[in-house]
Amino acid sequence: MFLKHFKSILNENIEGDGEGWTIIDTFGGSGLLSHVAKHIKPKARVIYNDFDGYAERVMHIDDTNRLRAKLYEKVVSLPIDAHLSDALKAEIVNEIEKFDGYKDLNTLASWFLFSGSQAESFDDLYKLKFFNGVRKTDYPRANGYLEGVEIIGESFHTLLPKFAGNPKALFVLDPPYICTNKKVISKRLILIWLTSCD
Repeated sequence: MFLKHFKSILNENIEGDGEGWTIIDTFGGSGLLSHVAKHIKPKARVIYNDFDGYAERVMHIDDTNRLRAKLYEKVVSLPIDAHLSDALKAEIVNEIEKFDGYKDLNTLASWFLFSGSQAESFDDLYKLKFFNGVRKTDYPRANGYLEGVEIIGESFHTLLPKFAGNPKALFVLDPPYICTNKKVISKRLILIWLTSCD
């Protein structure tokens, strides 16, 4: 439903293939809106403001899948959402620590923390109670997901003014979702308020 509406907005505001237009996905998130915008308007310049480091996570899906397989072996006999014993948690932490590839903190938190809980670091993650939420199957590869999209990581305070006077710039202002790291977001919201009050 939401993507259908987003596509309609793109088509209502930008004719044809988007040539000469710049579409700025201001808060980035998973890059889905940037991906869709580039697909719908292939000649537009699409800027994905990746302040969460999601593009790096996408590039390392193979490592995430390798680690998932190792960790799933340890919890396969447990029901989903089961609390992990201290001994099993120690085994999981050891497996994560010795893993030689990319370790995606956000994904690991989604596998082992209570729904919606987050950790800002691996040390924070290891201090919390673990539950079994490891998915049974690998994540699909995302080859070409952000192809043709310009990836930046910039404060919206400096990004928005660069395009504010451009009549062929379309800002995508999709606010962060509920499970986004609240400490980071609250700092950004304070900055928005301070900026709007100047």
